[in-house]
Amino acid sequence: MNLTKFGVFGVAALVAAPVLAQDAARVELFRNLIADNNCSMSEDYAANYLPQFGFTRNETRRIARMLIDAGSAEFTEGEFYLLDGACQTDGPREASGTLTDLQQQFISILALNNCAADENAVQALFPANGMDVDTAFEIGEGLMDTGIAVLSDNGELVVGAQYCTPGGGAVVNTANVTPDQQEALDAPNAGRFLEIMAQYGCQMSETDAETIFPANGLDKGQVGAVAGGLIRTGIASFNSDTGMLVVDSAFCGAAPVQVPPVETPQVNDVDLFIATIQPNGCQLDATQVATVFDGVGIDTTRIFEIANQLVSEGHATMSGGVITVNGDLCSAPSVDPTPTPTPPVNTGNGALPADMAARADIQAFLSVLGDNNCSIGAADVMNAFANAPIDGAAAFGISDELIGLGLASIDGSNLVVSGAICPPAAVVTPTPTPTPTPVTPPASGGSDLDVFLQVLGANGCAIAAADVNSVFADQAIDGATAFNIASTLINQGDAAVDNNVLTVSSNICPPAGATQVPVAPDATPTGDPFMDRPDVREFLTVMSANNCEIAATDVLNAFANSSVDGNAAFGIANEMVDRQLALVQDGNLMVSASICPISNTPATPVTPNADPVVQPQPGLLGRDDVQAFLTILQANGCTVSAGDVPAVFGAGGMDGNTAFGIANELMDAGIAELANGNMLSVPADVCAGVGSTPMPITPDPVMNPDPVVEPQNGLLDRADVQAFVGVLSANGCEIAAGDVVSVFGAAGMDGNAAFGIANELIDAGLAELVNGSTLAMPGICVATTTDPVVTPDPVVTPDPVEAPQPALTDRADVQSFLTILGANGCSIEAADVNTVFGAAGIDGGTAFAIANELIDAGIAELVNGSTLSVPGAECVATGVAPVQTPDPVVTPDPVVTPDPVETPQTVRRPVLTPSVEPDAAVFSNPNIAQFIDFIAKNNCTLDYRALWDADPAPIFYDLSMEQLINLGVGAFDDNYDFFVAEPYCEAQ
Repeated sequence: MNLTKFGVFGVAALVAAPVLAQDAARVELFRNLIADNNCSMSEDYAANYLPQFGFTRNETRRIARMLIDAGSAEFTEGEFYLLDGACQTDGPREASGTLTDLQQQFISILALNNCAADENAVQALFPANGMDVDTAFEIGEGLMDTGIAVLSDNGELVVGAQYCTPGGGAVVNTANVTPDQQEALDAPNAGRFLEIMAQYGCQMSETDAETIFPANGLDKGQVGAVAGGLIRTGIASFNSDTGMLVVDSAFCGAAPVQVPPVETPQVNDVDLFIATIQPNGCQLDATQVATVFDGVGIDTTRIFEIANQLVSEGHATMSGGVITVNGDLCSAPSVDPTPTPTPPVNTGNGALPADMAARADIQAFLSVLGDNNCSIGAADVMNAFANAPIDGAAAFGISDELIGLGLASIDGSNLVVSGAICPPAAVVTPTPTPTPTPVTPPASGGSDLDVFLQVLGANGCAIAAADVNSVFADQAIDGATAFNIASTLINQGDAAVDNNVLTVSSNICPPAGATQVPVAPDATPTGDPFMDRPDVREFLTVMSANNCEIAATDVLNAFANSSVDGNAAFGIANEMVDRQLALVQDGNLMVSASICPISNTPATPVTPNADPVVQPQPGLLGRDDVQAFLTILQANGCTVSAGDVPAVFGAGGMDGNTAFGIANELMDAGIAELANGNMLSVPADVCAGVGSTPMPITPDPVMNPDPVVEPQNGLLDRADVQAFVGVLSANGCEIAAGDVVSVFGAAGMDGNAAFGIANELIDAGLAELVNGSTLAMPGICVATTTDPVVTPDPVVTPDPVEAPQPALTDRADVQSFLTILGANGCSIEAADVNTVFGAAGIDGGTAFAIANELIDAGIAELVNGSTLSVPGAECVATGVAPVQTPDPVVTPDPVVTPDPVETPQTVRRPVLTPSVEPDAAVFSNPNIAQFIDFIAKNNCTLDYRALWDADPAPIFYDLSMEQLINLGVGAFDDNYDFFVAEPYCEAQ
């Protein structure tokens, strides 16, 4: 008998209920693959190799868990190991003497062939007696594992005489029948029921039962009563997935019809393999095995064995998951080169879904991969797509989509795309494309969409993807922009791709020479609450009169005489950008032509597409404080990082909060911008037009913000400041923000007063906040001791403080601030502070002041220089939509009235009693270390329910969690979030 069949997959011994035939085949393949890999599986092997054989992550987890639970495998030191079958290291296990129902049935059938069978006999004997071949091989392997069966020298599986009587059926375990089982066996019709089941090998499908039992005198009610009793007492089992009822042969007494062993001639499955793939050009993609070989009669394992055999013998080659058989064994059918090849049909069976196939970026991606034989190294992606319609970053995004659909895979460091959607460049015959007609860009300029539609109109509203770059080379927009517009139109249903030809609907694309009739915005209600708002319709009227495009600097003038003022126009524009109805490019606001038809009737008065406004607005830019702000900014090159604002403007005599407030006003008016999230800048023409002599401020605070040593306005001469410096000197000239209240309180100074003085010194450039949490005063303060903060003599022995100051977070104004921040997810962009807190009744200056106090206290932090965040327990996110969707914030009822402040419900967590020391060997396990590093980034907490929605989700995270729970250092809380206790995990 062939050892590859009675190999390493005894699944029947692993589970109490019978294993489905299709499950057994998958487990068989899984075990073979692991056994061939030195009986072990790493995370890399599971993620990159098993998917080539159709194993999803969920299926891999399920089979691995089943084998571990059954004791046939284990997970240790970051590896999954098989422990039984061919992977067993301690020799065969002792026979237990207890047989499962399927093993009983197997031995009963084998008894008909003198308790022995080789591979040919198994293939003939078992299907004729009610058991499929795969299940028989699987059970045979399980019997060999337990010592009940052995493999003879002539290749036969032989069951010992103590378990099998030749010709007489199995020796069954009849002792200890329970009273409940005996009652079920004595029930009315039970004997007849078991006689009928015995005639069908003690198993029957629900569909067959509906005809077989009535034909033998038992109606549906009688059958249901007997079967229910047998199932309830464990004599029978029913699998709801397959509809199969199986009765333990020890009680059924199966007597299958004897079928003599039949010598079945071996089929030349190599020839069958070659004949099957020949119509496919003598090629086979590993992801299409099940489809191509459906009904051929070669099982999946054998298919890959043949493929590997042909490659090792030099008759085939393997590249990118595709095997190609050489011409010495397989000649691909000749193909008429005249017709254009038909693209793959998007049925979902190994090909692109229709919506993806229509995307221009997907077509561009596949074109580049086709030129590279459908495989490309990760390090080469950026170069390969440098001159393509999509860049490298977009290419990586598309590759992730295709991997998720099983249409691409990672082989080592190479991305390999399935041959079903990516034929190599040599196979593709170019599709005839319309001859592009030179188009002159519209004289008025127009939006990118207008230029795109006029070019398409001149080309009959259709263009080949391959011609986009050349046709748009001399136009006002480039090929990449054209591809982006095409993708948007496809998603909106206004364009489609067929045979790599983009066709735009005649509803928006007039053919060449047609006259477009100017249309004013339609006043008919649309049913969309946003589009039907009067202010939105007025906004579109003004934009329509300006060819649906306007420079940001012209917004205030353009809307000056409209019922929608400039600030409201900016707000509507932001809403439209969020809804993908408008975009901002090169400083211009452009509204989609689908909602903003170009009108010949200009709104009055309007400055369409005017030159940038150089002169300051009479209101905002004419204010003295704004003039002072611009003067300081001008001395620093009209730009400053957000982190340097307090130092730079403090040195110029303006406190940081005032500067931030003015900056926000200028950004709201479109006069200033925040580049890269943290660089505030004002156009040079506005910055230079302040009309006054710039203050002599060097740009050092920006480039090299060393503290200013000279006191400002006698600050250092004040008695309270001198006392502050004295305490700081006694503590080495620096102190953690969290220690300010205790240290200064012990010295007789109120903690809040100390924070106030610290802020004044920081604003004056005399102190600094190091790493966001440590106050230092290196230029003024002279350390009087090197001892740590704990015990300076004048500080450490204070009188008992009987009435401590209330904590910062207990103040009513801070509570209101945190409530509003919690409604926005405990995080907000600096540019949104005025709008969000103003809508909730707190002015922006006050909000910035509280934010600075929280930052100084180490409770809040400024992420990337522009995002204020309170990550700790002081702020509880309420789940309200983020700032970009301002409705929950603008409706101030739940936000503006924070009193009384609801104490957030604390999620209860079990108290952990670790059973190991922190340096236990298990924490050196790379999988455990990787897992702890993963959740440390989320405060050592993991939403277990969301983990498996992630793609990819590491397969062994659930096993790592189980090990941490067993060690007593991990557990689930009331929200079913998994957490790891300190010191085993430190939040990052």
